[in-house]
Amino acid sequence: MTCRSFCGAIFFVVVACLAIGNAPLPAWSEREWLVYDPARSGSPQRDEAGDPTGDHHQLYTSGVQPYPRSPGLLVGLPERYSDRGWTRSTERLPDRDVRRARAWPALGFAETASPFPGGPPELSIYVQEGYGPQTFESKRGAVRRHTLRLDGFASVHAPLTGGSLVTKPFVFKGDTLAINFSTSGGGRIRIALTDAADTPLEGRSLDDCDLVYGDEHDRVVSWGSEESLATLAGKPVRLVVELKDTDLYAIRFE
Repeated sequence: MTCRSFCGAIFFVVVACLAIGNAPLPAWSEREWLVYDPARSGSPQRDEAGDPTGDHHQLYTSGVQPYPRSPGLLVGLPERYSDRGWTRSTERLPDRDVRRARAWPALGFAETASPFPGGPPELSIYVQEGYGPQTFESKRGAVRRHTLRLDGFASVHAPLTGGSLVTKPFVFKGDTLAINFSTSGGGRIRIALTDAADTPLEGRSLDDCDLVYGDEHDRVVSWGSEESLATLAGKPVRLVVELKDTDLYAIRFE
């Protein structure tokens, strides 16, 4: 997690990590200041403009804001900035506008429809490009849209050779299991439910699971065309997830 904070009149960035492993969730680490110091690059000098070595950096964090679908999660696009001045290497960059452009993600996030019929919604990020039109010879700025997968910031991934995930015993509420996932054309997911002692539950084994593949953010899993898990709600169970060439982003009982 990255967020902004102030120490006196100075603007800083604070980072913390979410421990997954065997730690109970959520288990955030202690917050630490994100320090960009010349010592990290071996440079003895302090920050100075027009340094051609690129040893000195600034970090812009404008646009950090709560994620609309989970306000406790802060999302932003920090820009790492190094002013090397106008050098021969700068001149050789492939696009003049790219050399001079600045992008500021200050216009927020929005959930938007997929451009593909039947595709899952996307997270759109609108940025102001060319802050101050005087930075372009054309005297124009632009608003550009970038997209991210909805709720797709982290995933459990398995290659084509396959992998598996087994949860700790837990109790759930709800009638069905929905997943946010993406597979390759040859990838797949199967999910089984067992009791707390790892004994497979009748009708909910990996072999019973209807093969799941594609790219969806809210797919309801079924076993022999049966989706309901109502009889298991409130009882300790484990999930056994088999993955091949797949990213699994989230699971939800509903």
